[in-house]
Amino acid sequence: SPSDYPSSGGSTFVSSATGETWTINGGATIVQRTQLYFDGTNDYVKSAAFSLSQPENVYFVGSQVTFTDGATFIDGGTFNTMRWLQKTTSPNTSMYSGGAGDTNVNTQWPIKTIGVGSLVFSGASSSNRYNRGTPTTGGNPGTSSRNGLTVGAAANGSGYGNITVSEILIYDTVAH
Repeated sequence: SPSDYPSSGGSTFVSSATGETWTINGGATIVQRTQLYFDGTNDYVKSAAFSLSQPENVYFVGSQVTFTDGATFIDGGTFNTMRWLQKTTSPNTSMYSGGAGDTNVNTQWPIKTIGVGSLVFSGASSSNRYNRGTPTTGGNPGTSSRNGLTVGAAANGSGYGNITVSEILIYDTVAH
């Protein structure tokens, strides 16, 4: 199987489990990386509740596989509490945290490209940034507390994202 692919590379290898010979053709590659895949239909992961209020800094390593308005990367323990989602048109991402509406729309995150999303949830001082680009600021997504983590959908089990996730770091401070 591809999990037997040797780290030394090469275009042909023999599976140690089955004895099959595998050949990599054309531009195909096998990437040995641990990540979660969410297919945009019914998959999500939800933690137990935990206490964490704003300000909060979130680093998200992953990708948008496809784009659907309202599809979610992360949310809090309850619906729309520190939610980061796809907004209106590709490749926009937006923030919502119980405020009047989605804000801080960032247009820099390309589809099918692994990158780092850096989000600061801090009321009117919130920001949304892709990789080392300029943070999008100026909106107020609200001041709701996270109190948990939902990955791959909104906390109420809607807005499923077709995304990959390699890592999520959450800090109870602002460090952009």
